[in-house]
Amino acid sequence: MKVTIATGLYPPEIGGPATHTKLMEDWLKEAGHEVRVVAFKGSRHLPKLFRHIHYTFRLFWRVWSTQIIFAQDVLSVGLPAAIVAALTGKKLFVRVPGDYAWEQSVQRFG
Repeated sequence: MKVTIATGLYPPEIGGPATHTKLMEDWLKEAGHEVRVVAFKGSRHLPKLFRHIHYTFRLFWRVWSTQIIFAQDVLSVGLPAAIVAALTGKKLFVRVPGDYAWEQSVQRFG
């Protein structure tokens, strides 16, 4: 299966999402899948709104030969991935990191 991982951080950048993405990529490849990673790195120099638009277009052009888009978070790459999945008909899976889920539940339920 061909999978595109949409991520904000990717090695050599440092952080939990970068580590998780690399581990996921390696695991999927070991399982026989073809994996492509689209990171935010090429879009960081732009102002925030344009960064997301630029990333959405980059992701759009990279998913044509893929079957699944796996977004590593809900907003920064999840929203662009959802737009691209809707436009291309690709299946989308979104990872909801623990911190985001915790923050949202605290804000809503106290």
